Amino acid sequence: MSRWSRFGIVLLLLAAPAVGQTNSSGDVEAAEHMAGGRWADAAEILRELVASRPSATRLFNLGQAERNLGRLADAQRNFELAHERAQVERMPAVEGAARAALADLKSQVPKLTVEVEPAGVSAEVRIDGAPVTLASDGSVNVNPGTRRLMVSAPGFETHERTVSPRAGGQLRIRVTLERVSGSGGTPAPAPGAPDEGESRSLAPLVVGGAGVVALAAGAYFLVRAQSKWSDAEEQCPTGTCRLGSQEAVMEHQSLVDEGRSASTLGWMLTGVGGAALATGIVLWTLDGEPREATLGVRPTAGGAALWLSGALF
Repeated sequence: MSRWSRFGIVLLLLAAPAVGQTNSSGDVEAAEHMAGGRWADAAEILRELVASRPSATRLFNLGQAERNLGRLADAQRNFELAHERAQVERMPAVEGAARAALADLKSQVPKLTVEVEPAGVSAEVRIDGAPVTLASDGSVNVNPGTRRLMVSAPGFETHERTVSPRAGGQLRIRVTLERVSGSGGTPAPAPGAPDEGESRSLAPLVVGGAGVVALAAGAYFLVRAQSKWSDAEEQCPTGTCRLGSQEAVMEHQSLVDEGRSASTLGWMLTGVGGAALATGIVLWTLDGEPREATLGVRPTAGGAALWLSGALF
């Protein structure tokens, strides 16, 4: 039994009369456990007594039990509380014993320093599930042995790891927090909501692109129509082919008909293409939900027709 253990038991048995109280059965039982070296049993009783009615003596003896169980940081905290309360209760013997115990523990309690990245993040640090407050340099006194460190912050993944501080040692841990997916400074879009990039890139470009294609096709058929009419005019400069053979008349009429069909299709494609291109420009300019549009090709007697339908505005 250490010198502090013996002193602690004496304080437990003699302090109560000094403050006009009597020792409870719990105090006596805790003293018996301490005298027999049953520190875990004594600590359990003393924690309950401190929780219900703290006193300088009970806090000091709880510190003694924690110290003998190897929980040096817990013992240090109880000795500090015992020292403060002994001053209030005017118990110089307990005050002196607590001061001496703190001096004895000063070089034994492990110190853990936690460096959290990114810097400036408001992180919560827990050791063995209990929240702790870090000093300005990021340090905190901990019990020696295997400890479970957990660091968490809003918008970041919780970091967990095992650390093993040793009595009298200092351990520095750097924790780099990873951002939760979708929380990199820009709010994630609500489920089912269209992404702004999609609404500004897909619908306008599809509709506008279709308009460009239709305009190009319309221009092609208009040129083709002009070519057919030019061939027909060369074949019959002044309509003389009507006086020629039946084969020449039919060939001339075929060129005229092909030119007429190409001209009709060309103007139709030009009109639809212009409308589609204008719609694409409007959709790109407007900042709203993309409209649904359907583009297709319909066969006609003279070739094919491009059609566009849907709620464009």
